[in-house]
Amino acid sequence: MIRSALKRLRQVLIEPPALIPDIALYHKSRLLNIFLLIMIVVFLGVDGFYLATIPGYMPPWYGYVFLFGSYLLNHTRYYRFSALLTLIMFPIVIFFNIISGESTPVAIIYYLIPGLILAGILLTFKLTVLFALVEIAVIVSMPYAAPTIFTGFNSIVGILSTMIISSVLVLVSMRHRDDLEADRQETLRKSEEKYRLVSSVISDYSFSNIRNEKGEFILNWVAGAFEQISGYTLEEFNARGGWVTTVYPEDLEQDARDLDLLLNNQQVVSELRTIHKDGSVRWVRSYAHPLWDSKKNQLAGIYGAVQDITEKKRIEREREELILELEKKNAELEQFTYTVSHDLKAPVITIKGFLGYLAEDAQSGNIERLQLDIQRISEATSKMHNLLNDLLELSRIGRLMDSPIPMPFGDVVRDALELIRGSLMEKNIQIIIADGLPYVYGDRQRFTEVIQNLLDNAVKFMGDQPHPVIEVGQGDSAQDGFATFFVRDNGMGIAQQYHERFFGLFNRLNPNIEGTGVGLALVKRIVEFYGGRIQVQSEAGMGSTFYFSLPQPPASPGDESSSL
Repeated sequence: MIRSALKRLRQVLIEPPALIPDIALYHKSRLLNIFLLIMIVVFLGVDGFYLATIPGYMPPWYGYVFLFGSYLLNHTRYYRFSALLTLIMFPIVIFFNIISGESTPVAIIYYLIPGLILAGILLTFKLTVLFALVEIAVIVSMPYAAPTIFTGFNSIVGILSTMIISSVLVLVSMRHRDDLEADRQETLRKSEEKYRLVSSVISDYSFSNIRNEKGEFILNWVAGAFEQISGYTLEEFNARGGWVTTVYPEDLEQDARDLDLLLNNQQVVSELRTIHKDGSVRWVRSYAHPLWDSKKNQLAGIYGAVQDITEKKRIEREREELILELEKKNAELEQFTYTVSHDLKAPVITIKGFLGYLAEDAQSGNIERLQLDIQRISEATSKMHNLLNDLLELSRIGRLMDSPIPMPFGDVVRDALELIRGSLMEKNIQIIIADGLPYVYGDRQRFTEVIQNLLDNAVKFMGDQPHPVIEVGQGDSAQDGFATFFVRDNGMGIAQQYHERFFGLFNRLNPNIEGTGVGLALVKRIVEFYGGRIQVQSEAGMGSTFYFSLPQPPASPGDESSSL
């Protein structure tokens, strides 16, 4: 508790409260705070003692003006003004003390030489030269300001010589220090320029964050493709709140876990999504290394690199989609193999068997039985022909497609109805088509096949419904760039446990119903090829509803009211 209070007190009194990016300037500001606090404590102690022991003692108020004024300036990010005010205090205090007769030649040296050394620490070379000239001018003016103490120029020769020699030593050491610093900065600049040049031609960027007094991490340096990856300049990035404001919302939890690792002095390598300035989402791989403050035992900053892996993620996603597609193709191939070995074999066996009967019928002269056998052979060949045609049609999806065009969906529905008009009239089925069906965008022939197969499926599964009805309309659910439709019937319906088999290749839920089991698989293939989705809602005895989505034109030419 006490240690924490002392640490907090030190931060308030000594540490510069505002973030200073220049580390050298930061340390100078900190040193100036320490010096001013020591001077304030010493002056208050001495003046307090004099006030208690010397009647009528008047403290030098101008000294406190300088000390407290400098301290407040340094705490409001005006370090240079604070340093100048602090150093000007030395010759002014000496001058007033000389006039009042309170200073001696030795005291002058005690005051001016420490001020000169402090100037060499806090100021630049030019300002230190100016300060040394001011101090020398003060010494030269002493015989005129205090003739009782300094009776002539000879009386200040020692002090003047000491100040000139001290000034030369301080300035020579400053010049040597500045030359070394200039060489170091030039070497650092060339190295940084070389690094920036290398970084600018790659798709990564390096960064450095520093932690301010509020505990926030501020980006203070970047090199490389920062603007390309983020879309922001360094100033814009910090102004909007930094890294966390660009992280994709769903990845904020992962970013928080990464920060916890850094706060525990652990390195982080993480992949997450960020939002570019233009609104696009990009994948990045972040390498973050903690900059640890061993004295405070806390994270002081973060440096590392960020790599754009959007293209890599796109390739990985395409590869996964390709693998899923291949798995799906393999499953269909297995179904196809089964069909070839079973569904196609059955008609062949039938044909082969009845061909043997034909010879017997011909020899026995049984014309009636001969005609019946020929009819069965014809039915078997027709079944084989239909199955092969459906397989061929299914294989063409994605390979043989017309260029997409906008078309009224109502016209597509009418085209499909004409193809199955005979089946509808045979079962006396009522057709209801909603008004105002929108435009769709794609291959008209394929979309017609979608509606034809869905209507044909509804006809087949109508059962013995006394008032059969099939309805075609537009669904309520919306998807960007897509319109949702439905085909609903009041037929026999399908139990819930069979729904997953609806769109499977060659899945015939009722072997007594005519068909090859390819129709709904064909529908699903076409809808998904255009990026849409299809699903079914059905219960036994309650009819079935197929919902599916088809793309709309980029700029719809209008809606159509279609009815039948």
